[in-house]
Amino acid sequence: MSAEAYQHRYVEVLGVRTHYLEAGAGPTLVLLHSGEYGASAELSWRCNIGGLAKHFHVLAPDLPGWGDSDKVYSFSDRTGFRIRHVAEFCRTMSVGSAYFIGSSFSGGLLLNAAGRVPCALPIAKLITVGGGGDLARDPSARQVLTSYDGTPDGMRRALQVLFFDEKWWTDERVAEKQESALKPGAWEAISAARLRRPGERFITQFPDSEPGNIKVATLIVAGEDDQIKDPDWGERLQAQIAGSQLHTFAKSRHMSHIEHPDAFNKLAVSFLLGQA
Repeated sequence: MSAEAYQHRYVEVLGVRTHYLEAGAGPTLVLLHSGEYGASAELSWRCNIGGLAKHFHVLAPDLPGWGDSDKVYSFSDRTGFRIRHVAEFCRTMSVGSAYFIGSSFSGGLLLNAAGRVPCALPIAKLITVGGGGDLARDPSARQVLTSYDGTPDGMRRALQVLFFDEKWWTDERVAEKQESALKPGAWEAISAARLRRPGERFITQFPDSEPGNIKVATLIVAGEDDQIKDPDWGERLQAQIAGSQLHTFAKSRHMSHIEHPDAFNKLAVSFLLGQA
């Protein structure tokens, strides 16, 4: 997708200079990127924005620490700060209610927010792509992502975990992901999430957030060959969220919206706008 499909803009949110992409007109759709090293709004959503912008006013922010937003991290309130940042971004952009799609880490973030009473974000409907639910019992694939060492080989191994098709592992893809991952402060901001004092239990969910509390319409998108999740993770998550739907993409790992952009966009439009 060419850069002409969207505009690059900046806004200050909670004191954080926040970069975001904007395109289209219509009901607002907020796209939240994944959380691996080198993730950004542009790399996560550039294959989708052009198609989605035909139906929606698309806003895709870089969360603090990623992309071209300030490289900051909250050690005292990890999850809460991120959700407050998204909520304040929406208020700053005069968004009273919106559709949301989150990839991986941000899909879990959306479910976390929606599971609070009241809901912590202005969510009308949400789609989570590979986010939420339980991680795979075998941690080896996840460890490839968290042990990224800043080298091209390390990035290629990460892309092999995230994508089924080898076209996403090419030197060109590795180089652009490397460039994003090694912007000043980016590696440090993402690595900070792994730091905690000895004996501390790492909790990424609000204590009062439960999947059973989610009242907004929810679509769970899974990849048939996801290396980070167990094969039945989508079914188990669906059973926890009343009325939720599940769609599984074949020949896909963790980033189905990128590997199958046209099919994903069609699915998203149908679910969010209620089209048959």
